[in-house]
Amino acid sequence: MDSNVVTTDTFLQTEKNYGLFENRIDGVPYWGFYRGVIWNFHILGPRLALDYQMREKAKDPDSRIVKIAKSLFHATIAYRGKLKKDVDVCFIGSGRKVKKGDYYYCPYTDNIKEVFDHSSITLELPHLRQHYKPSKNNDVYYLDYITSIVAIYSFINKRLNKSYYKRIQELIYEQTAPAFMALAKGYQVELDITRLVESLSVIVVQNKMRFKLYKKLFKKMKPKLIVEGDNSGNNMAITEVARSMNIPTVLLQYCPFTKYTLAYQYATEREISWFPDKIFLYSDFWRNTIKLPIPDANIVSVGCPYFEESVRKYKAHSRNCNKKTLLFLSQDAIGYEFSKFAVEVWRRLPQEEYHIIFKFHPREYSIGVEQYTWLSETSIEVVDSPEKNLYECFAQSDIQIGVYSTAVFEGLGFDLVTYLYKIGKSDAVEDLVQYGYANWVHDSEELCQYIQAADKTDKNMSGMFWEKDSLNNMKREIEKILAEEHVKKIQEVKGE
Repeated sequence: MDSNVVTTDTFLQTEKNYGLFENRIDGVPYWGFYRGVIWNFHILGPRLALDYQMREKAKDPDSRIVKIAKSLFHATIAYRGKLKKDVDVCFIGSGRKVKKGDYYYCPYTDNIKEVFDHSSITLELPHLRQHYKPSKNNDVYYLDYITSIVAIYSFINKRLNKSYYKRIQELIYEQTAPAFMALAKGYQVELDITRLVESLSVIVVQNKMRFKLYKKLFKKMKPKLIVEGDNSGNNMAITEVARSMNIPTVLLQYCPFTKYTLAYQYATEREISWFPDKIFLYSDFWRNTIKLPIPDANIVSVGCPYFEESVRKYKAHSRNCNKKTLLFLSQDAIGYEFSKFAVEVWRRLPQEEYHIIFKFHPREYSIGVEQYTWLSETSIEVVDSPEKNLYECFAQSDIQIGVYSTAVFEGLGFDLVTYLYKIGKSDAVEDLVQYGYANWVHDSEELCQYIQAADKTDKNMSGMFWEKDSLNNMKREIEKILAEEHVKKIQEVKGE
């Protein structure tokens, strides 16, 4: 089936037609917190035959009870931190850190926090039930206790309050079943509506507790502004609570967007309570890839400090390999096929002239080595942990090969010759081919022919995708918001 016909249009129109964003159970929203899963795993995955089952193959050996027990241990003993009160800015950092020297670093929020003149604190959720340490930012308050309480509350409720769950599921079914049927017909996929309704009912129960805990936390902290490093379900809950408390929120663009990135696609003009008030983009280019439920004035292009710093730092590094180096950028949904493709390329190229790096996506760190055993039978360098970060890989490479990994946009900032392996949803980044910055390849033979004739590209993408002076831009915009909030407070006191 032609992947070009799989667009978000039908999904967005169905949401609008059936009023899915208006749906709430006991005042708690749920659809927006699960729409990405529905799109990626139940519609896009089956239509494009993506191997999202990879996550199921690598089952976590821990039972649900053991997971909760470990989470509770982290919440009460291993991680907590000191809570600051009356802060100007609360940064929501990412658990997906990168290593800089001897320390781990949040690539989205730590750079701006370091140069920020106002009082601030970082809140951090665990990534794969852990936090990477030592952290460069010592001013961190860990949210493991919230994830633990939410998990325990949901676990107990589902078993002891079955009548409540049944009522929720009946209401959700009434509100969503016609929409699910329309989606199934529109995309020609089978949707297990009962299973989806069960998942949405869990979202309702979890959000009910999340909202309560975050409201209590923010009443203590009294932040004037919340800056979010990503748009996860947890951060949506934070935004929902912040809006109810009149705390402004800003979302930082944390990765390049594509037409498949549903998190930034809304066919509605109405305010979405869990979507931040403003968003800071890498550049104006990305405005063309999004449809957001906020005014255009609240979409601000500032750049990406971490990208800008990394390009400057790693481009200056000397190469430690005299061979021409190929970098394969994997994704969890296509990693199985893509890793086999990398091995085929390795077999075709003379090893005395070429070196290959295979970079796992962070979601593959815990499963890739076990699943892709054929990589260990080659001399391919496998990067399967944050010990070696993405930008190091770019700096050591001459050529990058991806499928739909948006990291290829970043690789172009290092002037890498770029090829896109045409499988899965590779057309998500087809703009790069249209602009002449990449070429499609369909098999290992075609790629090797390109590679053996390729020279370093003379195109520079940084100006198109990334604003310059990003750190100062971001700092200026945050200070502007704080100044506006200060004026509002004065007007409220005066009764204007």
